[in-house]
Amino acid sequence: MTYVGLSEEAFSHDLQYTDAKGMLHRLFDTAAAEGLQFGVKLTNTLGSVNNKGVLPGDEMYMSGRALYPLSINLAAVISREFDGKMPISYSGGASQVNVESIFATGIRPITLATDLLQPGGYLRLKSMVELLEDSSAWDMDAIDVEKLEKLASDALEMDYTKKEWRGYDKASVNED
Repeated sequence: MTYVGLSEEAFSHDLQYTDAKGMLHRLFDTAAAEGLQFGVKLTNTLGSVNNKGVLPGDEMYMSGRALYPLSINLAAVISREFDGKMPISYSGGASQVNVESIFATGIRPITLATDLLQPGGYLRLKSMVELLEDSSAWDMDAIDVEKLEKLASDALEMDYTKKEWRGYDKASVNED
């Protein structure tokens, strides 16, 4: 993906993974000691370089299907670190294409917005509910790390996440 630019400065000011890992362990352990649960939300957007000139400012935010491989791989890293016991609420690129596979790993809740903004988005909600209604994953109380790692690996190669899947035409609304 050469058309998306990332800025080192945007990441150097954020919490670094090694620090986050320690913080997550402390929060997870403290919650357990208090008889509570602690989980993480992955992930809404990714800051990227605004190199298209369509929006004002230096930064824009990637979301939707392009974010899916990054988000699901981060979910796999965290799940591996916590042996599947860290609850994950998921958003990054969830859609009708992958919601059943994400749910089957034990990740929940799953939220989505970008897919709803596409033509027919709200109509796809019904089919997503139907996909999940009879899932055997409803009874899972932890994340299946092996299944999630396979999903994360597959996400790096799936056509759905590539620009070519949708094409290069610009989307626009007729203002007449």
